Amino acid sequence: MKYFFLLSILLFFYFSAFSQEEISVNQNFRIGESYEYEIKRGKEDSRSPQSKEIFTITSAIAEVTKGQGNNRIVTFNYGESRIEGKNLPPEVSEQYKKQELYYGIKISIIVDELGNFYGLSNYESTKNQLEQAMIKMYESQGTKIEESTFNQLKQQLLVTYDTEEKLLDTYFPELSIYFNAFGSYFIKGERQEATYDSTNPFGGEPFPISSSTIYDEIKGTMAIIKGTETIEKKELNRVMKSTFKKVAESGGQPFDETKIPEFNMETTSVYRYDFKDKLLTSVTVNKHVKSTGVDQNILTEIRMIKHTN
Repeated sequence: MKYFFLLSILLFFYFSAFSQEEISVNQNFRIGESYEYEIKRGKEDSRSPQSKEIFTITSAIAEVTKGQGNNRIVTFNYGESRIEGKNLPPEVSEQYKKQELYYGIKISIIVDELGNFYGLSNYESTKNQLEQAMIKMYESQGTKIEESTFNQLKQQLLVTYDTEEKLLDTYFPELSIYFNAFGSYFIKGERQEATYDSTNPFGGEPFPISSSTIYDEIKGTMAIIKGTETIEKKELNRVMKSTFKKVAESGGQPFDETKIPEFNMETTSVYRYDFKDKLLTSVTVNKHVKSTGVDQNILTEIRMIKHTN
């Protein structure tokens, strides 16, 4: 009997270790559950020293309801934002307050029982909400928006959300990176390489991306997955110039290719997945963009702070 007991213990530890060596990133959004998140955004620009380590933190509550068949609808309700940063100048804080965009917006994501993304259930409504939010931001500057100005603004915005994918990538990148993670499979220590096209928010040619992802670290029950995305410099600048030309021509503006600076860009990401409770607890993405005389770091992070059954 004692040998059977010892064997049982050894097998338990063996299969426990094995489950940590291979992970599938999935999450069962059960109907009736709710999740609380914080979305952190920041943009450091070498031309504005006061932008360093200043972040907007926006609260969001996600509620899960029944969709068609086995699908679920995860509705994100965006709440208030606050500003955090070291030695935050009062004028910067006031500027951020006037740029509040997300408060009150509701966006509904369609997922299956494993969290795999299928689309938006309120695409048209979300576009309308964004338009109204833009008007609110415009009028917060003390200027009443005229109908002709509104129609012009709406036309300019249209290209940034004329598909669900563009809308998410441009205005809700935290949701795009979060839900795109589900369905991924990793073996500890094995690097995954891939190439794909990323949407161009201005409606031009997509950006050709090369990605490298690896799961090589465990902290308790947390799997740490790290990724890097790059665009070959020549291709990046070719697409950027083509896009700028298209934007200039659509607005009736002259275009001089020689005045467009050279760009270089790299994106790094860190995913934290609790393989015991099957919860994607956070995703952090840092996009580093360099051009002539300008160095920018754009941070996007979504973090789960509470899960209610």
